[in-house]
Amino acid sequence: RKQIVVDSTTLDSIPVVKYDYLPTELYMFTSIDSTQDIDDDALLDDYKIQILLDFPCKSYSLNPLNFDPNLDWKIDEPNKRNDSIFVWLKPNVPDTIQFEFLADGIILDTLEIAVKKPKKKAGGITGLFKKQKPKTDTIVKTRIKVENNLKRNFAELNQNFKLDLDYPLETFDFSTFIWTEDSISTTPEIVFTDSTKRHLMINKKLVEKVMYQLLIPDSTLYNIHGHTNDSIVYAFTVKSKDQYGNLILTINPELSEGPWIIQLLNTKDIVLQEVTITKKEIVRFENITPGRYKLRAILDQNNNGFWDTGNYAYKRQAEKVVYLGSEIELRANWDYEENWNLK
Repeated sequence: RKQIVVDSTTLDSIPVVKYDYLPTELYMFTSIDSTQDIDDDALLDDYKIQILLDFPCKSYSLNPLNFDPNLDWKIDEPNKRNDSIFVWLKPNVPDTIQFEFLADGIILDTLEIAVKKPKKKAGGITGLFKKQKPKTDTIVKTRIKVENNLKRNFAELNQNFKLDLDYPLETFDFSTFIWTEDSISTTPEIVFTDSTKRHLMINKKLVEKVMYQLLIPDSTLYNIHGHTNDSIVYAFTVKSKDQYGNLILTINPELSEGPWIIQLLNTKDIVLQEVTITKKEIVRFENITPGRYKLRAILDQNNNGFWDTGNYAYKRQAEKVVYLGSEIELRANWDYEENWNLK
């Protein structure tokens, strides 16, 4: 800011120019390369590919080169930012596929990937003289791998019971599932939580002091490769409320350049929960497992839901990030309360 002052002590009244400087905050950041590219591509398992991009894109596509582009050949599972994409291949593709990968309408690369992992062969003396098992006509079924969100036969309070499958489902019969609450059997409402039909959820909040059981009969689920399930039984109970702690934050955002994203992190900076606020508000993170946590706030100036770094060419600073002091130790059956002024 420039201020002109006339110096009356001089004969020629030469103006003296004074400069007043207002304080300016500068944030250190690493500017990202503006050229989009494929950071990595890999076959994680048979018929399962992951593609990692340098930074998020608005849209993407995979254009086949060595097979019919009109073929129903895959199911995509992108993350929220569209910079990590799982591609689940169907069994009708060639043993090696070639395709162009486009992001926001631009061809980034032409990829060639074998769709199956190479089989390990026995070697050495043991391998040469190993007794061969006689061939039989028995058909061995490949079974679906199913994971759940239980911990030592305990479920989290006020959560849902969830199942994660190794490949997307093709056919299923949820009417055969038997859901039991304290020995009373019902047919549960089961929903998919994703578009790939790989994540299932019992659509009912779990409560304490109830014994639950889920029975999934044999061969009621079939994935896109025709693999089916064994008979599965899950029996569990729910943690009691006094085994958790609560975080109660009174947050006053003094800056108004955009919404604030309030994040609960573990000690490895992994985001566990988050909420977005635009004004003074009480934020509650409830039923949290005892342990050490961090709290982070991001000033989301462009309102895209995540943190953005700066850009030197466009004279744009990185979005502001604020941490609440040091780590918080949360105890069982305990409320941690804090006032937080964001500025």
